[in-house]
Order: sequence, then structure tokens, then C-alpha cells
Amino acid sequence: MNAAHPPSRRWFRASIVFLTIALLWAVWHRPIVQQHNTRVLRPEKTKRAIAARARSNPKPPGDAAQVDASESAPEAVSPVTMWVYPRPDGSWEYPDKPSVRMSPTDYWPTDDEAPWPDLNSSDALQELAEALRNPQGQLGEAASRFIEEAEQDGLLDRAETAEFDDPWSGLVAMQAEYVRTVLETGLWPEAGSVDFGQGLDIAQSIVDEWPDDPAAEYARLHLLQVANHSESTQYNTAETMRQIVDIIDTTQDALVLEVALAEFTAIHEGAFDDRTIDAVERVYRHAESTTQHGIIATMLTHHAQNNDWDQVDAWTARLLEHEDRTIDTAANAAANNARSIASDLAGYRAVRGALTASTWREEMSATVHMCHDDHPIDRAIGGEAEWNDGWEWNAWWALSMLLEDTNTVPEAPHFIDCVQNTSWQHAPPPRTLLTIKVIR
Repeated sequence: MNAAHPPSRRWFRASIVFLTIALLWAVWHRPIVQQHNTRVLRPEKTKRAIAARARSNPKPPGDAAQVDASESAPEAVSPVTMWVYPRPDGSWEYPDKPSVRMSPTDYWPTDDEAPWPDLNSSDALQELAEALRNPQGQLGEAASRFIEEAEQDGLLDRAETAEFDDPWSGLVAMQAEYVRTVLETGLWPEAGSVDFGQGLDIAQSIVDEWPDDPAAEYARLHLLQVANHSESTQYNTAETMRQIVDIIDTTQDALVLEVALAEFTAIHEGAFDDRTIDAVERVYRHAESTTQHGIIATMLTHHAQNNDWDQVDAWTARLLEHEDRTIDTAANAAANNARSIASDLAGYRAVRGALTASTWREEMSATVHMCHDDHPIDRAIGGEAEWNDGWEWNAWWALSMLLEDTNTVPEAPHFIDCVQNTSWQHAPPPRTLLTIKVIR
């Protein structure tokens, strides 16, 4: 009589059969991402994004707290330059407002960072991205080649149905429609004249069909950036703000948040709504250094124009803290730096009775603003003074396109007399050599 197989042997054979079937199933049904041996990276982890954010977030020159250059060498003459911008009520703007916008070339995944389709146009898109990052005369050729390959791959003019087998093919088509539109309309079109609708349709279809795929993040950024593109027929400040707030509230990706905050700093029409202001302020501390600078500039402009002086005080404090943390103040003592901007804003407020000068910088700015209010000047001028129980003025000269013209005496005698005849209450540090530049 044949003995039955022991239970342990039967279990072993069953396990081998099960593992064999499971292995064959895994091979036959392996996802496309694994077939290409590609691990999909979220936007913040891509090589281009890491490089772009490193450039936009420079390290401070040292760990020591920075000090005003006028106070750093008490025994020697300390040069200080102040820039003042007299403006009508409700029109104060942050001077030389920093631009921090990011483009797809700053975060577009490379061919080994995402499951890009096996298409010539996909390769050509990567070449175009690199040509945009490192232009060497081949940009137009790279853009034209990308469009030619996209057309041969059948990716153009599909916006109405926008049906793609995977979202990454859709992204290639989205960019192809965008680049083709730019090539057709030129680099400097009129505001509100360019229709990017076909690419936007594709982007929206990717978001709708694959909302949780990393590809959808790139599509959302495209929707946001075109909404904030002033040359676009789809340009819409309200929609831009809505999308920014939506990204702030939902994204888990630092790069996507960074792009949204950068777009906030680039809005240049219409007033910000309270919801957008509150959302951006909530995540301000998460932004990179240069984006923080742009947010500060935008917030100061917004709140000053709306006479919200409590918020102006709060954002002025952030401005000064930001400079102390990131800028080599000694190397920028003669530049249009944070302290000069803060004092200019203080002078703007003083004219309107919203601030009483409490420092020598604020007093100087308030004097210039008030003298201009009483004796308006229509051209930029500069002056130099030293402190000797009061400001002693060495010279005044004309400024032409912000260039020194020390041989030309400015035609502003009443304004100059007003400044020079002021009774000063606040003394600067000893040996301060002040250059004042009044910009019109």
C-alpha cells in the first residue's frame, strides 16, 4: 500500500507552484514604470529643481549677524547710501521688486526621472529644456525640432479629445502645443493676444484623469502659469489667485508650493483678496530665500497702498530680518538695500501722519518726502552730507538714468534749501558719510 505524502511535503510543493504562478504574473503584468526601470520622482526631487532651488537660495557669507555698515567702523568714515522715492498717496511700490518666477526648465524631469514615452518628441523636449537652461545659439533649432517631432508623433491638434494612454505622453503634447504657439506668435506679443487654449485643455484633462499622478502636478503648474501670463487670452488674476490658494492648501510638494508662491509675487494687476494674502502669509516661512524676498516686497507694496500700517510694520521687520540673514551688508552698504527701502517707506508714511521718525534714517527720509511734498522736483538728484551736530552738505548734483552727473547743479533750489535748513533731532553713528539719492 502506498503511503500518503506527509503534509509538510504537500505544503512545500503547493508553495513552489504558488510562487511560480506569482512570478509569471508579475513579469507579464509589470507596470510600464518598472519596464523602463524608472522611479517616478515628484517635482521637488528632480535634478533640475534641486539645481534651480540651490541657485535661488544662496548661503549667507557668514554666521555672524550683520550690522549696519555705518556702525561697523566707528573710527573710520562710514559711507551710507539712502534711496528715496517720493510718491503720491496710495502709490508706494517696492523699488526694483525682485523677480523670482520659475519656469518648466527649472523643474522639468529628465528622461531618467519619469516614465516618458518612447517617442522622438519626448527626447526632443529634453533637448529643448537643456537649450533653454544653457542657451548657446541653438534654442530656435531645438524648438523647431521639438515641434516637428511632436507632429510626426501625432501629438499636435488633439486638444478636443485629449485622450492619451498615459499622462506623460499628455505632458509632451501639452508642451508641444505651448511651444508651437510661442513660435507662431513671437517673443513679444501684445498683452492678452495669445491663445494657449489647446495646451490648457490637455493640462486639464491630465489633472482630471490622473489627479494623483506626479504628472498632474506639472499640469497644474502649467494651468497656473498660463493664467498668470499677461500675453495670454486666458490671463486672469482672480483665477491665478484661486489656483495659488488651492495649491497652498493641497500640495505636499515643496517645489510646487515654491512655484505657486513665485507666481504670487509676479501678479501685477488687480488687488489681492484677503484669502490669498492669508494663505501666502501662512506658508511664507516654508519658501526659499529669494521667494521670501519676493513675497516681502509684494506684501509691503500691497499693505502700504492700502494704508494697513500694522501689516507694514510686520513685513518691514521681516524685510530687515531677511537681509540680516542672507545678505553681506558690508558689501552692499551703498546699494538699494533693505534699510534704505525701510527708511523710504517710513518717509512715505511720515508725510501722511502715519509715523513719527524715531531714527536718523527715518528722519532723513521723512524730511526728503516732506520737502518734496512742499517743493516738488521733477528730476532725480543726489546729495552728500557729513554729520557735525547736524548735517553739513558738501554738494548736490543731478542724476541722469541713475548715473552720477556731479558737474550739473540740479534745478531744485527750494527743495535743497528745505532739506538743508531742517533742525535735526536724531544723530547717526559718528563719522557717517551720507549719500542721498532722490529718484523721480
